[in-house]
Amino acid sequence: MLRRKITKILSETKAEVRRIARLEGAINSVSNLLGVFVAS
Repeated sequence: MLRRKITKILSETKAEVRRIARLEGAINSVSNLLGVFVAS
């Protein structure tokens, strides 16, 4: 029972981390684009 709960928490955490990483990647690419616009 406890093991199943831990596994569930771990998989949810992994999904959350992946989502945050994707979000940071999007923010990085947007700021890179803005940097290109400002530089030109």
